[in-house]
Amino acid sequence: MFVCTTLFSLETNLLLTTELNYLSLKNVLSGLLNSAPTPLWNPWLAGLIDGGGCFLLSKYGYASLEITKDARDLCALELIQAEYGGHIHFCSGLNSYRYR
Repeated sequence: MFVCTTLFSLETNLLLTTELNYLSLKNVLSGLLNSAPTPLWNPWLAGLIDGGGCFLLSKYGYASLEITKDARDLCALELIQAEYGGHIHFCSGLNSYRYR
């Protein structure tokens, strides 16, 4: 009984810590990049696209941007979506999110 209670307590604390880290990271990023474009916005976005994104050009001449990030980095994609629009989809097999 003690082991189960301890494991449940550790799991609950881990989930709470992860959620708080996500919220604090989102607050820090949105505080730094709130009024895009700022001097920090363009290099940050370029690095994000370089690390996990690509520009697509169809044979009909349509261009689009696609960025795939781990599920832990959802806040970064939400910031881009808030600035430029678009859609964010969950990719269950990869445990990641894709912005288009």
